[in-house]
Amino acid sequence: MPSVLSHHWPWRGVIEEYREFLPVSEDTPVVTLLEGGTPLIESRAIGPSLPGRIRLLLKYEGVNPTGSFKDRGMTMAITKAKEEGDEAAATLFHEIAEVEEKHHERYVKLADRLEQGNLLSGQSEETEWKCLNCGYIHKGSEAPHVCPVCKKPQGWYMQIGFVR
Repeated sequence: MPSVLSHHWPWRGVIEEYREFLPVSEDTPVVTLLEGGTPLIESRAIGPSLPGRIRLLLKYEGVNPTGSFKDRGMTMAITKAKEEGDEAAATLFHEIAEVEEKHHERYVKLADRLEQGNLLSGQSEETEWKCLNCGYIHKGSEAPHVCPVCKKPQGWYMQIGFVR
């Protein structure tokens, strides 16, 4: 089991934590999802195998609010856009962050199903599967092994509830 190193808590978000190093003032309207503050995890397998047997720490960015390292840059971009009065850009960045949050939710669901061994099998005969290449819809308890339209393999299918 890897050892985990963490920051002090409560975490205030990347801008507040590193304010003195960033181009923000006391008047800057900070926009945050409390991104950053992700743990450093010591690699006990890779580090010792490298020349000099170094202590290698890996940053686990998957625990950011949207599951992406991009959260750090996005919060700064949104904050600066708001500070400069560019509401359209701030709104766009906010919408992008919402989309990334949905991607993260989908990833977590897919990872759970993969772990359970039912990524390509449904819960009932009424499950609908969509070929992500051609759009063909298949109804059944599992995705077909090969798409009858475009001939792509089963891995190109996703259960309809995950595609929307």
